Amino acid sequence: MGIVIRQSIKFSIASYLGVLLGAFNILVLSPRFLSVQEIGIINFVESLGLVLANLSAFGIVQATDKFSPIFKADNQLYQRFLAFLVLYSFVGWVICASIFLIFLPFWQSFYTKTSPETLAFFTYAVPYALLLLWLLVIESYTRVHLRIAIPNFFREVLLRIGIVILVILFAKKIIGFELLVGIRVSLYGLMAFFGFLYVLQLGIFFFKNPKIIFFYKNKIQENQNQINEKQENEKPQNPSLFWEIMRYGAWIWIGGAGTLIIVKIDILMIPALLSTEALGIYTIAYFIGSLLEVPRKAISQITTPLISKAWSENDLVQVKTLYQKSALNQTIAGTLLFLGIWGNIDSLFLLMPEIFAQGKYVVFWIALLRWLDMFFGINSELLLQSKHYRMNLFFILALAVVMLVSNYIGIIKMGIVGAGFATCMSFLLFNIIKYLYIWQKFNIHAWQKEIFFVTGWGILTYLLSLLLPTFEINILQKNTIHILANMLINGAFVSVFFGFGVLFFGWSKDIMKILNGK
Repeated sequence: MGIVIRQSIKFSIASYLGVLLGAFNILVLSPRFLSVQEIGIINFVESLGLVLANLSAFGIVQATDKFSPIFKADNQLYQRFLAFLVLYSFVGWVICASIFLIFLPFWQSFYTKTSPETLAFFTYAVPYALLLLWLLVIESYTRVHLRIAIPNFFREVLLRIGIVILVILFAKKIIGFELLVGIRVSLYGLMAFFGFLYVLQLGIFFFKNPKIIFFYKNKIQENQNQINEKQENEKPQNPSLFWEIMRYGAWIWIGGAGTLIIVKIDILMIPALLSTEALGIYTIAYFIGSLLEVPRKAISQITTPLISKAWSENDLVQVKTLYQKSALNQTIAGTLLFLGIWGNIDSLFLLMPEIFAQGKYVVFWIALLRWLDMFFGINSELLLQSKHYRMNLFFILALAVVMLVSNYIGIIKMGIVGAGFATCMSFLLFNIIKYLYIWQKFNIHAWQKEIFFVTGWGILTYLLSLLLPTFEINILQKNTIHILANMLINGAFVSVFFGFGVLFFGWSKDIMKILNGK
């Protein structure tokens, strides 16, 4: 796990620089210079574009991880790998974008009454999807080379610097809102371009004609088929590598459609059932709760290729090791962040316009969702890289139905808090199902006794933090110094007390190795 920890630390540093920039933009600049409605529109456009991008990908991001050992084993394939990824994703985008535009009036009809201001921005999602898709492709390509930190720096830091500059230009009335959204979309293309330059600098930029991939026979599969032929006295078929990728991508695509419902249905339903103003409030709260996700993303990014390699070598011991270590290290990071966020939530909202405090319990449910994701480990990545990846489809489709129904009921009954609650409970169910399946199928689980010690210590830390002395705040005359002081007192206590427990008891061997310079 050494390279995992090192790259994850670099990834996390860049991510949290991005988080600071994002927090400055979302919690300071945007509430001051953008209306709640405009914040909602931006989130809506990017969510719609993300859905279109993921549908256009047709599973290529996950396929990059799964099939990279085959490409790396053959130099002819390896030199055509990147060109194939770009071509494959572009064709998928052309197909999906065409369908989206043909049925554009139908999609817009859901928002005509409640959020008519979104109608003019639907088409912005089309170029956004392509640029984001190529950014995802280049990130997946560098990830299989165990390089995630620099591409993440482009997306998390440089991109957000650009976004901050755009908001400032808007505040100075140098650009209008529509131009702000348009340039913001274009920034993703610039980050993808920087990603290609990084690949070139690494010496892994090969862009030869990928035609051979459409006819190449998987030698590993061919050898396995020969064994099967001797055992079963029949000749199994060995499709080309392209058709193997297509078959795998089809399953991922169907599952991905369900995943998008799970991940984005709340964002798309709120303006359809409530308003873009409600989405603007939800956007701020969702961002705060999702701050927990950074360590999970970092460990997942660098662990996925290692999981793929372990499965290809049938090394179940390594799979189990990665599974358990990821859950423990993610839970340590997630617990610390959860305590820091929820312990300071009232103070944080006092620093923003009062209207955003309506999202307080949205923060709780989204933060809990992210913590649960970390507690259950990299179960999705593990399952997707295994030979039983198809099962992920059935889990996702079942959960997509649950998400649709629960979010509809939750939003109607409880507004944006209902969306947060429904999303959290759906993800919890999703994680439990995957966890039990992996345990039953492979006889491995993510939880060691240390993970429960960490959780218990986190609960104790929170209870003790409630006893801390704080400055009283007058709601009508907010004292910013007192608010920041309260946050500093709570944050310092949580960091020291929780961190002391983790280090004193040595619950994570990986963290101890890093501290010892190994």
